[in-house]
Amino acid sequence: MLFRTEKNDDMVQGRKVPLVLFVTQILLVMIAVRYGLNFCFISFPDDVPLYRLVLNTAFVIFYVSMAVLTANAMLGLTSANLKSWRQAVRSAVILTIMSAFYEILEYFGIYSASVNFNLWFAAVLTASTLLIMFLPSVRKFYMPPMMEVPPAKEWVKYVIATPLVSSKGYRFSYDDDSVQIADVLEPDAGSDI
Repeated sequence: MLFRTEKNDDMVQGRKVPLVLFVTQILLVMIAVRYGLNFCFISFPDDVPLYRLVLNTAFVIFYVSMAVLTANAMLGLTSANLKSWRQAVRSAVILTIMSAFYEILEYFGIYSASVNFNLWFAAVLTASTLLIMFLPSVRKFYMPPMMEVPPAKEWVKYVIATPLVSSKGYRFSYDDDSVQIADVLEPDAGSDI
């Protein structure tokens, strides 16, 4: 059945999307628009030095990859997929890092032919996104059912590279007095007849 009509369905009620995620989607749209505008301003004139040609090519590859990352994060944000949470956080952090990189380039007299956010604006945008994504209700939304929400430091590690949920950590455990799987599969194995 494609649509669920039961109002008391635990899966539907337990996975309700926090409304604050829609604010994050708007912030990600702003980031995506910034990368989209960069395509309008990058050019490859004939009379540029080789380093400038290499730099422009690197910028185009970077803008394409960042636009894809941001679009994936934006579209998957309400899916309760952990990877979407990480992509949203990474998109925001990379925006600030790149804004700082552009400031450094301009300090050395290398100007990029693209639209760049002011470093302070990018930092505020990133801080807003991080604040929303690290809210306890948002982190709980991205956790698999029946698992406790890890502390924020584990989520920071997850942004970098460490898995947050492993197959070993997501398993059921039973008390000694409970029914074991061997008892269900072979009920007569424990008795001496």
